Amino acid sequence: MNRSENRRRGKRRYQAARNSASPAAARQSLLDTAMQHHAAGRLAEAEQAYRQMLDSDPTDPPALHFLGVIAHQRGDGDAAVDLIETALRHAPGDIEIEMHLGIAYLGVGRLEDAASAFLTVLSARPVHAEAHHNLARVRERQGRMEEAVASYRDAVTAAPQSAELHIALGNALRRGERLEEAVASYREALSIKPDSTVAYVNIGNIYGTMGRLDDAAASFRQAVTLEPGFAQAHRHLSLVKKFRQYDDDVKAMEKQYAAPSSRPKQRMHLGFALAKAHEDLGHYEKSFQYLLEANTTKRRSFEFDIEDAERRFRRLTELFEPSLYARLEGSGAPDTTPLFIVGMPRSGTTLVEQILSSHPEVRGAGELPWLKEIIEDEFGAIDDDAFYKGVRLADNETFSGIGQRYVQKLHERSDGAPFVTDKMPFNFQFVGMINLILPNAKIVHCRRDPLDTWTPPLTSPIWRFCDSMAFRGGCHETAWIFRPSGSYATSV
Repeated sequence: MNRSENRRRGKRRYQAARNSASPAAARQSLLDTAMQHHAAGRLAEAEQAYRQMLDSDPTDPPALHFLGVIAHQRGDGDAAVDLIETALRHAPGDIEIEMHLGIAYLGVGRLEDAASAFLTVLSARPVHAEAHHNLARVRERQGRMEEAVASYRDAVTAAPQSAELHIALGNALRRGERLEEAVASYREALSIKPDSTVAYVNIGNIYGTMGRLDDAAASFRQAVTLEPGFAQAHRHLSLVKKFRQYDDDVKAMEKQYAAPSSRPKQRMHLGFALAKAHEDLGHYEKSFQYLLEANTTKRRSFEFDIEDAERRFRRLTELFEPSLYARLEGSGAPDTTPLFIVGMPRSGTTLVEQILSSHPEVRGAGELPWLKEIIEDEFGAIDDDAFYKGVRLADNETFSGIGQRYVQKLHERSDGAPFVTDKMPFNFQFVGMINLILPNAKIVHCRRDPLDTWTPPLTSPIWRFCDSMAFRGGCHETAWIFRPSGSYATSV
């Protein structure tokens, strides 16, 4: 072989190597571009680049993975799960993909799958703050509060300088009624981030619950000193303070209310706070004017239709009629632990629970989300046609299984007590279902004069707590809904 032939072969080998490197280099360049768009929030451009990568290789794990992340960001949970699951199949063991798969599962309510994903991450990296934090969120949604708190503590241990994680731990402790521990957690957050207005407001809320009103006011006042436009902090302050004069707190709220930079939601919270202040001062006309303006703003923030709500209660009444109970006689879990307290907001459910839980055999568990979650997991949302069809077609075993799932969660809160209360007011929508899944449960239906029940929602932005129910209307709408809801709750 002569020198010329050697040169030609060497040139061919170089060109082959160059050609083989080019696709990899081009792919990396495209991935870098896509991720830059993604990090900047330009999701459409990022998606286009990721899809270009899939044109070359339909199994490309990063492209599939990050397309799934985009789907999750856009609220398309099912697409997110499909894409990220596919990415993980082509890149088994990738911790970042596993983490995002857990988040996607959490987004669509697949809690056990989410927990499994986060535990997989932690088996590979035991000191992983985000995985511990997300696992805590899962356990909390499952009602496994002790495990949730333990995972939050693990997250804090993994990232001790994260004020946000200390606040998350405090929130879990507070929901578990471990108030002193929650305050300590918020204080730890403030030692890291002294200007955390969220921590000050949370401490103030706990002090308010404990009856330490002066301490609560001081904490709320610290929050508004740090952030004068923090409208919710102003409102919380107004609730723990008796206004006796036109003081600096009132003036500060009025200044923020009048500020051109105040957004509608801020003005709403400030309006409720100023209504409370002027009511205390005896300025009733001014107070009511603030109330009307705040409620008008509140009403614009959601859609509500009286006819839709009336249709819902009529359908529920027609669904849970005697023939259904006759067909399903003997269904449900026989457990006697549940003690449901239902009714409209501000109808006295909290007072009734306090009275009942003073008995040594009753454990007060507060407002539990599980009944709605378990029922809708089986049959779908209460407004969907599938719900009504599913209930009509289900057999005894299905209803017994639903009841058993609820009882299992309830026993985790029992502390050994034979009876446990669930005072989620809007469970009145499910009293017909309770009779099928928990036939031995006790139901206390709180009924109060409509005027007394209607007034508190008028004076506070209660809509924030009622997203699961079409009880968020203006004055006439709120008053109207008592009639069909009360009729339904008593008829079944």
